[in-house]
Amino acid sequence: MSASGAEVLRSEEEARILVVDDEPEVVALLADSLRQANPSWCVETETDPQQALERLADEDFDCLITDLVMSPVGGLRLAREARSLDENLALIAITGRGTLENSIEAMRVGFADFLQKPFDLEETSQAISRTLRQRRQKEKRDKGEFRP
Repeated sequence: MSASGAEVLRSEEEARILVVDDEPEVVALLADSLRQANPSWCVETETDPQQALERLADEDFDCLITDLVMSPVGGLRLAREARSLDENLALIAITGRGTLENSIEAMRVGFADFLQKPFDLEETSQAISRTLRQRRQKEKRDKGEFRP
């Protein structure tokens, strides 16, 4: 939920996704690929993690895909702060310098998936769909609407 207090329950197909990476070419490639994979996804991008935090506070997103190694704000910190704004925000990590330590910390923060660069775009698209389904189920459970 954003700072505006409005909670929007969109379907997996209509998801708003924010992609954050300090490498502009990675952001552009991933965003273009995701838009092609599912044209109904609203994919937005940021190369500045601080700007991403501001957008996450002001706007409603369903999924955050972020690089873990960025400056001045790393992906783990970005995810922690984003989760403080919306506990149901779906989180997916991407990194070119993955370590076991980073993977463990990412899972503790609540990342649903951890993808290594260069990432397989089909795998990434599937990870997003899976993560969005899980998010929607959790939101329904939280509202008492979900029945397995």
